[in-house]
Amino acid sequence: MGENIAAVVEGSAAPDFNLESNQGGSIHLSDYQGHKHVILYFMREFSCLQCQRHAIQLGRLYEQLKAQNVEVLVIGGGERKDAERLSKLLNLTYPVLADPDRSVYARYALDKVLIAIQRSGTFLIDQQGIVRYIHQATNPNASLNKSELMQAIEGLGNPQL
Repeated sequence: MGENIAAVVEGSAAPDFNLESNQGGSIHLSDYQGHKHVILYFMREFSCLQCQRHAIQLGRLYEQLKAQNVEVLVIGGGERKDAERLSKLLNLTYPVLADPDRSVYARYALDKVLIAIQRSGTFLIDQQGIVRYIHQATNPNASLNKSELMQAIEGLGNPQL
């Protein structure tokens, strides 16, 4: 029996997950619910150079994002050691998560296109666990739209903590 997975669309509840982190232990998306907004950036591959550029761009924005109560989680299809290697290579201070069987990719409808081309995607999840922004791409050059993402974050407002 196949698992019934509802479509992930803006306004829907974000599918929860539990993935190993480069920083040790594992991270549940639901850990942030009620506390922080979350950007999920799904890389095509840990080795994708354009995806790495996007990860670096998120790293440059990280302090600004944290000031807006936003956490960044980058997800790649690989093992924890691959996440650790990427984080060290790019000097990333936010969590990099390993999804070795790409089950979380599947839950976010980021299946491979034409069997071989992995889709990438950026999702903004508000602190109530609702998807507020989605940008999916098969072209790695188009997998992160900084201006759209920042506009979506501004639209969330910054609740008094």
